[in-house]
Amino acid sequence: MRIIVATSSPRKLASVKKIVTQILGKESIVEGQTTESSKVNTPWDEQTLIEARERAKSIKSIQGDLWVGLKSGLVDRYGDIYEEAWVCVLDQNNKKFLGYSSGLKVPNRLLDKMKQSNIGHSDALDLLAKGKGADAKETWGAYSGGNILREVSLEEALRNALIQAFPSSLSLY
Repeated sequence: MRIIVATSSPRKLASVKKIVTQILGKESIVEGQTTESSKVNTPWDEQTLIEARERAKSIKSIQGDLWVGLKSGLVDRYGDIYEEAWVCVLDQNNKKFLGYSSGLKVPNRLLDKMKQSNIGHSDALDLLAKGKGADAKETWGAYSGGNILREVSLEEALRNALIQAFPSSLSLY
């Protein structure tokens, strides 16, 4: 099976390969494809799902069996802000399978910096992460001091989509 993923990130591609192997029980060809970046630096709420879906659609012209778009973003849940990931998987019949991850609460310190400095999530995280020697692109790692990495959310979201696309005989899908 040939799976095209809308990313050039080696870490994201490794996560996709890991979960595809777990779900399908065999290795598949997983290829990354660079896509045009969103004009939204950090999507909020439904925009995260929209970005994942648009990424998958943007690579559908490349020959493959599945096309995967993944995106992390922020969401307001009951008055708190969380980061979660969304994945959209498209198959050859244009059937869409969506999955999202659990969320990790964005630290209040980061949210306060965003408000006080009137800057976006990425810029505020850059400022705070540098002071801790953390990688701002590894958001969950920066939030948690390295105890949990963003791959956890991307893998969970992809797993949630693929179990629908490839249900086991015991599944209700």
